Amino acid sequence: MPTALKIILAIGIIIIAIPLLYAGLFFVIVFYHEIKPPERIQLFWAEHEGLTIEMVKLLKIRLGDSDVQYILFLNDQPAWSNNRVLDKKIKNVANWPRPVLREDLQKIIAMRYVLPDSIESWKGSDIWIDPAQFSREDFERLCDFIETRYQDDPHNAFEGQKSGDMTFYFRWIIYADATQFSERVYTAPRPDNRKEFVVLRLNGHVVHYLENEDGYEKIIYSGDLDTNTYHISLVEGYFGEYLKVGERTPYQYFVDKNGNRLTDYFSISIDSSR
Repeated sequence: MPTALKIILAIGIIIIAIPLLYAGLFFVIVFYHEIKPPERIQLFWAEHEGLTIEMVKLLKIRLGDSDVQYILFLNDQPAWSNNRVLDKKIKNVANWPRPVLREDLQKIIAMRYVLPDSIESWKGSDIWIDPAQFSREDFERLCDFIETRYQDDPHNAFEGQKSGDMTFYFRWIIYADATQFSERVYTAPRPDNRKEFVVLRLNGHVVHYLENEDGYEKIIYSGDLDTNTYHISLVEGYFGEYLKVGERTPYQYFVDKNGNRLTDYFSISIDSSR
């Protein structure tokens, strides 16, 4: 083989080999970060009247990304968790907000508001404690502990509980089986076969969605439920132009999975002045 051809061949091999080497190195690093167990960071550990209380933050760092899972342990048993599931043995407990509907409130055994007045309510996380797993005494001790901890320095009572740049706080502690509760979803048929539905969230926030031609769900109206009158007040959303006057499905045609009409339980008004 002529020398010039050998040189060209060698250069070609190098040109191909270098990107393959970098690609292989990249995938090795990605695989290493994927199989590496998450870092376990203990945020706090305490014992209160015989109940051990521990908050743990699991941190998994990937290339250009990181995931977090917060876990609350009571007597070494996982009681509550949120964010991504990094420990497959510990599933997330429902991070529902406190319910507002009367029929939901009747299912709750006990609940306490533990967030100090100096902290905005929207920053708080509601924690559900399962009666099948923990006693009423465990629930009361947990609430007492959190309230006591907040008394000295409410903004730094549970140092390290941060999601991004925002610190989250304990708000409502709810002693109930979270699996009994879910959002109310009411759907309505449309002649164009697009999906149109109203979602009533546990905390009383209501959103009216419409699926557009591309299959994306757009917020048409949003508002809140008045729990005294069971009246829903809606205002036009960012995508109100997708639902013109006369095109909106009357709310009496929205039904849940059991066939119950939305308007049998709630009255609705819309403010489209904006």
